[in-house]
Amino acid sequence: MDQRTNPDTASLSEDEFEKAIRGDVAVFERIVVIHERLVYNIALRMTGDAEDAADITQECFVKLYKNIRSFNDVTHIKNWLCRVVHNICVDELRKRGNRPQESLDKMLETADGGMTRQHESGEPTPEETLTRRETMADLERALDKLPPDFKMMVVMRDIHGLSYQEISDAAQLELGTVKSRISRARSKLQQLFLREQSDLKIVSTDKSSTDKNDKNAGE
Repeated sequence: MDQRTNPDTASLSEDEFEKAIRGDVAVFERIVVIHERLVYNIALRMTGDAEDAADITQECFVKLYKNIRSFNDVTHIKNWLCRVVHNICVDELRKRGNRPQESLDKMLETADGGMTRQHESGEPTPEETLTRRETMADLERALDKLPPDFKMMVVMRDIHGLSYQEISDAAQLELGTVKSRISRARSKLQQLFLREQSDLKIVSTDKSSTDKNDKNAGE
């Protein structure tokens, strides 16, 4: 599920960067094209809502347009955008509390700019499809229970493939702190995921026992 921007289409020359600083709208629109998918996908994964993600993406680029004159290097744009989307999303999640997020399956199936489902070669069997849906549901619940800061670490590193340094710049944390937080976030996510799977098995076993007892009673 790596959503890294394609470097072949994401280059901006120093000359274009200077034009953007001077207010060239056409060049700024090119900056938007280069980075909007990454920003949108991070926001979508964090908020679980397409409308919220679109609003956050727009807010990020409005802020960029207002602040781009303070930049002195084209390479700062991506890190700056990641930092802004990080801050906005974390604030949003803290405001909303534990409001359920949209299904990860729906996000994975979003077309034209959203995350795309990645199948291995060949069509999955019905059993494989069911297993995948159950696993995704467990993962969705586990990810949604992570603290916002931990959730952002997982989203940036393991879903979007940002480097530790890029995450350090975005979150304005020391590199060592980022590595430690990602490790703790992964460990916490694994615990929550296993707990979700364990709870599901308990519920399934209880339901099977109840159904069997009802059937025997009916006989």
